[in-house]
Amino acid sequence: MKRRLVRIFTPQTVSAAIVGVTTPLASAAPELEVDVAEKLEVGNPDWTYSTCASSNNGKVCYNRATDDFWVKDLDRDGNPSTAWWDIGTRRGQCISRVGANDHWTYCRKNLPEGRTVVLWSLGDDGLKYNITSPT
Repeated sequence: MKRRLVRIFTPQTVSAAIVGVTTPLASAAPELEVDVAEKLEVGNPDWTYSTCASSNNGKVCYNRATDDFWVKDLDRDGNPSTAWWDIGTRRGQCISRVGANDHWTYCRKNLPEGRTVVLWSLGDDGLKYNITSPT
């Protein structure tokens, strides 16, 4: 003899199911902020409050005093180098399109204080090179 489970749906359970479907998930990832980096015309950035990560195709840095993300392309492959960052409530990219010509580029952000910044560069080798820094 086979037993079958019968579920009875009341108006309350149907309403709860509909609300659950239409309510956005609280854990959804924040929208990606995409910025094209500006070129630093002369000199080098102030590295006093900076932490950096290097991959085989680029170097990326975060300066916690100015909330600047710095990118330097190290590979003459014609592809841009990108600093990827995440603070939990915000995430983004700082894309350098100037090529591998010894120029630093930067994206200026305004991040909330007291957060941890996770910064990384993706290498051509498929590896993720990352660092963490307080804001």
